[in-house]
Amino acid sequence: MQPEVVINQPLPENFMFDQTIEKFFKFFCKYLIEEANNCPVPRTIESYVEHYGKQTVGFINFDEFKEIF
Repeated sequence: MQPEVVINQPLPENFMFDQTIEKFFKFFCKYLIEEANNCPVPRTIESYVEHYGKQTVGFINFDEFKEIF
């Protein structure tokens, strides 16, 4: 038997979320925009999403994101 989940438990006062993934995505997006602007044929971020976003139109999932990266 699995213990019950505690809901609405306040976070400890000095708790900080891990920002590693968010920083990685911001870094990636910054350089993707620079690459899109410096290509011989200008590309937009939307063109990357259209090209790589196969599962859901207008979006990319994490596996598709890794393929771009």
